Formats: sequence, C-alpha cells, structure tokens
Amino acid sequence: MIKKILKYTAVLFSAVTFASCVQETPADPYFGIEGDHVNYSVDYEAVTKSNAQRFTVRSNSPWEIVPTEEYEWIKPFPASGEGDGYFCFIIDANNSTQGREAVYTLLVNGETQPTVFTVTQGPRGEFIKASEHSFTLGFTPTTLELKVERNVEMELYALSDDSGADASWITLASDQPEAEDSLFVNVAESDLLQPRTAVVALRMKGDPSVADTLTIFQAGTQELYGFPAVWRFQGRNAEEPYKINWEVKNSVPADEGLGSFSYVLVEPFEDKNNKFTRVIGGTGDPYVTGAWPGDYWLYEVPAVVPANTLFNISYMARVSGTGHKFWMLEYLDGEEWKPVGTVFTTEETGETVEYTNAMQNANAPVGGSFKVKNAMTSLKVRYRCMANWQSSGAGALGARNGGTSRMTGDDGAELRIEVLGTNVGDVANVAMSAQHVALEGAAGSEGSFTFTSSEAWALTSDANWIEFSPARGNPNEETTVTVKALTANETGALRTAELVLNAGMSTIKVAVIQGAAGSVLDPFVSICEGNFLEATYEEKTYNYGIQANVPYTVTADVDWITILPSTRALVEVTPLDFILSRNNDADERTGHITIANEELGLEAVLTVTQGTFSPLYCEWLFNADTMNDPNTGYAVTFGGLEPGSHYTEAGDGGFYINSNVAGNGKITYVQVDKTTLDTEGKVSRYVGSTGHPIITGAWPGDYWLFEATDGMEYPAGTKLNISFITRISGTGQKYWMLEYWDGETWQPAEGVEETVVNGETISYNLIVSTNSKANSEVDVTWTLAKPCTEMQFRYRCVANWNAKDVALDAPNGGTNRIAGAVGTSPVFKVVR
Repeated sequence: MIKKILKYTAVLFSAVTFASCVQETPADPYFGIEGDHVNYSVDYEAVTKSNAQRFTVRSNSPWEIVPTEEYEWIKPFPASGEGDGYFCFIIDANNSTQGREAVYTLLVNGETQPTVFTVTQGPRGEFIKASEHSFTLGFTPTTLELKVERNVEMELYALSDDSGADASWITLASDQPEAEDSLFVNVAESDLLQPRTAVVALRMKGDPSVADTLTIFQAGTQELYGFPAVWRFQGRNAEEPYKINWEVKNSVPADEGLGSFSYVLVEPFEDKNNKFTRVIGGTGDPYVTGAWPGDYWLYEVPAVVPANTLFNISYMARVSGTGHKFWMLEYLDGEEWKPVGTVFTTEETGETVEYTNAMQNANAPVGGSFKVKNAMTSLKVRYRCMANWQSSGAGALGARNGGTSRMTGDDGAELRIEVLGTNVGDVANVAMSAQHVALEGAAGSEGSFTFTSSEAWALTSDANWIEFSPARGNPNEETTVTVKALTANETGALRTAELVLNAGMSTIKVAVIQGAAGSVLDPFVSICEGNFLEATYEEKTYNYGIQANVPYTVTADVDWITILPSTRALVEVTPLDFILSRNNDADERTGHITIANEELGLEAVLTVTQGTFSPLYCEWLFNADTMNDPNTGYAVTFGGLEPGSHYTEAGDGGFYINSNVAGNGKITYVQVDKTTLDTEGKVSRYVGSTGHPIITGAWPGDYWLFEATDGMEYPAGTKLNISFITRISGTGQKYWMLEYWDGETWQPAEGVEETVVNGETISYNLIVSTNSKANSEVDVTWTLAKPCTEMQFRYRCVANWNAKDVALDAPNGGTNRIAGAVGTSPVFKVVR
C-alpha cells in the first residue's frame, strides 16, 4: 500500500502561473500541479496505474516530465501532455534492503523549470516468498521448480509430515538452476499405500523468522496393470497393421501398456457429401476429415481402476482452418462424464458453448490430471466436438466437410495415459463462516473464522506479522481458527496477509486485513477513479479499479453497459472493466454500475452518462450488397471505368463514393495527367465483386481524397480521426503519404520517414504491406490549426516503386484499393 508524504511548498515556474491564478488574457500560458506537490514517497511494493497516486495538471501549455538520469525501476505515465491532464508514476517493487530515489525536472513550453519532482521508495527488508505454497503430486519421484523471490541466503527446513516425523523425503536438489529467482526441490518416491502430507520451510540462514512455507501432498502408491498406456505416431505412415487398424478397423492398440483409441460418430450419422474419412497422414499422424458436433475421439484402457485414483492424459493435437474449433476433454467416472481441466464458455458461435480446448491450425497440447472417484473395470477418456464452428472463424458449416482433426507426433509427441497415484485424497467440501479476517491496527488484535472440512486439513501463511491456531485438523470437525497480529500496523494504510487452507485436494485462500494503527477498520467498498463517468457516444472499453475489504458483486442496470469478467481480491485494487456500446440516439443516456455487499448493506455506484451522437461522423460500408443498393450504391458513381477503358485526365473525373452509413462525406480518387504516360491503357477505376473501390495505374501525385462536412465550422483545436484499411497487389505502389488539411495547407498525419532507393530519396509515412493478401491499417488523429468547415484527408502515392521494389516506366495493372466490410470500412469523425 502506498505511503504518501506530501510537502506543500510554493512551486514557481518562470513565465508561468498556477491554474488557480487569474488568467489575464487567453494567450497567457500557465502551468501548475494541484496541491503543489514536489515530493512523493512510497513503500517497497510495486505501484501500477490502478493504485498510483494521480497528480493533476492545470495548464494551457505543452509540458513534459524528464528524468535527471536513466532509471530502470520507475517511469512517469504519461510523460508529457498538452493542457489539463494528470500523471502518475509506475514503479517496480524494491526487493532490496536499500531505499532509492528518482529526480525529475519539469519542462513547460520546452523550458526547464527551477523546481524538481523527487520520488523516493523505501526498502523491502529481508524476505523470502515462494510463487506457490501447495502441491499435489503422484507417488513417483519429482523435482519441483519454484519461483522464489528473496534477498537473503536461504535454506530448506523440513518441519514435519502428518505422521509427526521430520519430512526428510523432501530435500533441496544438489544441482540448482542458474536463475537467482528459481529453486529445485526434490520429493522422494513414496512406497506407502496411503497418501502423505508434509510442511517444509524456506527460511533465511541465521534467522528462521524470515521464511515461507510449502505444503506438499503426495499420493499413495499402487501399481495398476495396463498403465502407462502409450501410443506413438511419428514416421509410421507406411507401417502395417497400424494403418489398417486406424483406417479400416477404427481401433489402434497401445504401443505400451493396454488400451486402444478410436473415433466415435454421433448418432444418427449423416454425411451428405461423403466427407468423413479416417486417414494416416504423411508423417504418421492419425486424423479424421468431416468431424461434426457430438463426435469424439475415445481413449480406453481395459484395466481395474480403484476408487480415488489420480490419472494424467497428455498429447498434441490440431485442426485445419476449416476444422472445428471447440472441443471438450472428458473422463467417465462411474456413469457420469466429467471434464478434464477448466471448462470455458463462449458466445462466439451465437449461442453459449462450453469447452476445455479452443483449437487452431497449429499444434496445441491437450490433457490434464483427473481423479476417478468410482472403482471401474475400464478407464475411458474422450475428446468431444462441441460446436459447429470453424477454427478460422469463417462460421458454421451446413454439413460435414474436408476439415481435419488430428493427433500429431511432431517432435516425438505421444499419447500417454498414466497413473499419478492411488488412494488420493478427495476434493474437500469446506463450509466457511468467512473468507477474510479483519484485525484492528494495534499489536495483539485478534480475529477468527470458523469452518468444517470433509477432509483432513492444514493451514499455512505467507506473512510473519501474524500467528494463528490451530494449524491442522481432522475431517468433519467444526474448527475455529484465531488469528493474531504480532505487530502494530504503522504503515498508515491497510496491510494484508494470506492464509492458505489445504484440505484434501482443495486449496482455499483466506485474506487477513489489518487497519492502520489508531484507526477503526470498517467494512467498505469503493471505486478508485470516482463515482461519475462522462463518456462520449463511441463504443469503448473503460478500465476502473475497485477496492474493498468484503466480497462484492458488480451489476449494471442498462443493457448498453457490459461488465467484463475479472479476478476479484480483498483490499488490493482489482479491475472493473466494462464496455459502453455506441450511442446512436439523439439523446444523452444514463446508466449505473453498482458494486455491493448486500449482506452488510454496502454499495458504491458509478453513474455513467453517455453523450449523444457526434455532429460530424461519416461512415462508409463496402460490400457486395451496398455497392448495388438502389439508393446509395456506388458501383456506378465510382466504378464507371472498367479495366481496359482507361481514364487519364488529371483530377477525379467526377467519380465518387458518398458516405452510405452515416454523415455527409465523399471519397474520390484524384490523379495526375496520364495522357502521355498510359501508353498501354492500364489506368482504370472500378468496384470489385466484394464491393471494394479499386484503381489501377497509380502514379506519384495520385491520391485518395476523403471529405466530410455537416455545414458547421469547427474551431482551431478540434481533433479529428480517420480509420480505414487498404491493400495493394503484388505489383502495386508501396510508398504513400497520409496527410490532412489543417485549414491552410496539407500536413503529414503521422511522422515522416525517409529512405533511399537506387539513389532516390523518398519521404513517406505509410508503406502498404507488400503481401498482396494482407491489409494495412490506417488510424490517425490530428488537430485543426485553423477554423474549418470541410474536413479533408488524403492518402497520396509518393514514389514510383512497386511492391517488388521495381521502378516502373509507365502505369501498370497493379491495384490499390480501399478495403473493408462491417467494422472495417472507412470512418471519418470529430473526436473532440
């Protein structure tokens, strides 16, 4: 948590006054930081945008924050601005035992000011912190690789296992990784039938009070006949009977252990175009064409499986671009199919689809660990197609197609099903009175929580300023855990710790929150950025932060606010991300986002006001339907000249495309006189079959011109934006200049670059992609220097070099087009 030390001193800048002063004339520059801050202090923890202190700037001049030397651990955000705004500092965690300082100077209108801004960060002190605190392992010997943050020399100390003996079966590996933040821990093989649990400490040499603890659960051992079951694929394309077993018999035996895999078709089976096949690929990969929702790969091992056995399955798979994207990995437990791993949901297909794996046209791992609770005589795992949706995103299919789904042996990958352990502890059913404990700021303050677990449990902590009791317990016994603060909280803010409850195979985290010394810790929820948002009409994602010391829910009372999912934590600032859909109405609208804990009657409300549709907004839509629309079609107004019937005179020839979605705008193509250049009739303009306006025979000096107006005069300082996509053919011209009309002259819309090609210096700010199937995106914003009624932007050819870096003697048949469809066609608008 940030500790703020604010020094209120008069900050005087030459030739400037503070925003609070009276501005004598509109031209007088001024600059100031609200609160007159020149010092900022934080503790060792990292500072992000979500929890940084914001410093508000009041100015009508350009300003910049410049470091007096190069600092790797801190940066201002933003580092510069023009007019009113704010800045903060993004600061890395200081994991050393020494504090540090950064000094910044302030530039206003390019002039260095006499006052400096100093940021100090305190030391962390001696610490050890592991990235993970709980592990569930099989009975085989294992080496754990941990990420451990520390600034002291460390040793491993085995506290005890659940038999009360020293956990000597857990040791530091003799060979350690080179990375200072990594650690190898060896866990010996278990020869016990029952599982075992141990707690070990990573502690500072010479001071055991600086430590972190690990809880390790290891499964009991029982060899199961038939496991591991392994299948190998690489290089077996010509091998029999492997090929016949798959393509004819639909049953491929394991190369090691017992079992077989097959492909099961959904009933009733339909294949209108005879697309379904089972094939061994050229590298030995087994695959199918014509998969369909409900089909599944089936992996079966006919072996006696005791209850509470932990398995793992792993292999590599992929689908083609026209193959199906969403699949579910499942295992049969008794009579119920259960997912392996995390189940996700998507609305991408237009309906809710559950899946564990989203496949693409690239190799991807499939698998995970799972525990069978019921005794069975056969293990079955399946990989099931969940939705009629192609991996490329091209949409749904009308019938089975030639798209593929395969397992692959690339780089020696294999299908492997193995036993991780038997008699594995169950996933615990834990009933808790609360998942956080609130402590007052004084040393010795106490809090408690009560729970009951269906499995034996152990409690560990990542903090040295608390103690708790008891630390272990038996199943099905109600237990009250008391937590005590060993020291007072002198930080001036909340501080937190974490208890980790390991119960069977379950892990539950309990937050411990201590208020500042001398203060009363009340339950709260708050929105960090304030309770009001005035938004523009555009669709946009907003990022806020929520801080609370109680669980909470987030809801919106209107359908044009969409709350995005996020991970929520207590006390720490956690994200509140939401999307406002575009307001196409003529009226302003208001909605509310409520963050609440109903049990305690707490709530914080963010009131969102969204403005009306911008007065200047022009949008086009280019597709096969709009080009021939009887009212707004542009196939004739722009495409009056097909290839071969060329147009060579200077200007736009009267051909245009009016904005056909919104606003009053026009796109034309203006060219230089090519009467003597176009000797082979290569110059033309037309509208392609997909609705894209296309020109051939581009030449330096030619340009696409975008114009927009609503009859209003916009003042100097108005910000405008244009966005569209374009592309060229393999012989189209590649160097272009993006320019806007500032009311007097044409100005570059982005930074100008120079290159020398065969002795010719070319100035440009856009190289159109030389991949003839790849679009180049244009999205630029500029500010008017003069009042203007008609907004103009152009995209100008500046060099006679085509995509293959060949200079042309005359216009050729290479194309340049303004591409687009829904969401990617041109938009020309006022931003502010």
